[in-house]
Amino acid sequence: DGIRDLVRSRGLGDVYKRQIVSRSSSILAVASFAAEAHSHQTRQGGAAYIGHPLRVASRLADLGMCTDVVAAALLHDVIEDTDRTEEDIAILLDTQLLPRSVLEIVKEVSEDQTVPKYVKKHQAYKKFESMSIDALLVKLADTCDNLSWDQIPQRWHKPNGKGICYRDTQLI
Repeated sequence: DGIRDLVRSRGLGDVYKRQIVSRSSSILAVASFAAEAHSHQTRQGGAAYIGHPLRVASRLADLGMCTDVVAAALLHDVIEDTDRTEEDIAILLDTQLLPRSVLEIVKEVSEDQTVPKYVKKHQAYKKFESMSIDALLVKLADTCDNLSWDQIPQRWHKPNGKGICYRDTQLI
């Protein structure tokens, strides 16, 4: 129950409510796994990192995406940003009776952290050409969350309201 309260307090409550009852425990298990994996990370503003994948998952659930896409959204940064491996995710999916296609989506949106940033970005652009629609949706929701107003560094906000404004990304 503790993780259920944590997940709901971080914004996944709506996702939880919209999922098929038989899959809701799987979504909670995936959210718990992601929360544990990201437990020592924070965003630039100091907020717990897990809020980001929860918002991405919630956005996709709001669009009516299936449980598998929502699960992939929860896990989308695990491989590239934590010490968890593809095998760890595969074991989680197997124990929760979720398809391995969830892992394929996660792998599609993950960047290779072993190469320089300029190579990584070039590789990411090339991947768009062959990404599945599910992976593209996760990547788009991820990008929208990263560009939301409250994620933009405060130093970029201008008091007269004429500064950088990404508020429109909230509509996507």
